[in-house]
Amino acid sequence: MLKNDYMKEMENSLDLVKEEVNKEVVNGDLIKAKNAINKQLKNLVGLEIETIDTLSFNSIEDIINRDSYYNVWKYIALGELLKLQGFVCLKEKDELMMIKYYQKSLQAFYKAYDEEDLDDQKYLDDANSLMNDLREYDLLMEDDKQIFKLYELTNQFDKAEDVLFYIIEKSNNDKDIILEGLEFYNRLKGKTKEILINGNLPENEVEDSYTELKKLLEKCK
Repeated sequence: MLKNDYMKEMENSLDLVKEEVNKEVVNGDLIKAKNAINKQLKNLVGLEIETIDTLSFNSIEDIINRDSYYNVWKYIALGELLKLQGFVCLKEKDELMMIKYYQKSLQAFYKAYDEEDLDDQKYLDDANSLMNDLREYDLLMEDDKQIFKLYELTNQFDKAEDVLFYIIEKSNNDKDIILEGLEFYNRLKGKTKEILINGNLPENEVEDSYTELKKLLEKCK
C-alpha cells in the first residue's frame, strides 16, 4: 500500500471510529465502544488492546519498528485510539485506567512528532487536548517531562516553559532539572526570532528565563 493510501485509510478509519465510539457512549454501550477501538487497533497498528495492556511502551515500540513502513502514522493511530480507550474508561468511572491509556497515548504522540515534523493540525489538537487532560493530575515526573518535550517538539514553547517551571518547583529545585531547563533555553537561542514568536516565547523572554534559571542554579550550589 502506498503511503498516501495508508494515510487516507488511517484518517478515514479514525474519523469513523470516533463517530462510532461517541455514538455507543451516548447509547451507554461501552463494550461496543471498546470493541470498535480494538478493531481499529488491529487494523491500523497491528496490535490488540489485550497485548498493549501487558506490554511496556518500549516493547510496543519494538514491535511497531520491526516494520519500517508508515511508522509515524502508526504512532499517530496508536495515540488517537488509546486516547479514545482512555475516554471510554473515564465514562466507566475508571480513572486509573484512563490515566494508564492516556500515558501510553502521550508516548505514541511523542514518538510520531519526534520522528517527523507533522503539520496536520487535527492530530496536534488531539495531542494538546490529551496533555491538557493529563496536566489535571499529579503525574510521575517522567510523564511531566514527556509533556514538556512534546510541547517543545511541536514548537509550543510557552507551554513547554510552563511545564518546565512546574517540574522545577515539583522537584524542589532539583539541580539536574534546572540544567535540563538551561539546555532548553540554549536550544531556543538557536532558533529564529520568527519561530520563537510563533511559539509564543519571544527572544527577550527566552533570555529573561535563562537568566532566572542561572540564578536559581547558583543558589543550589
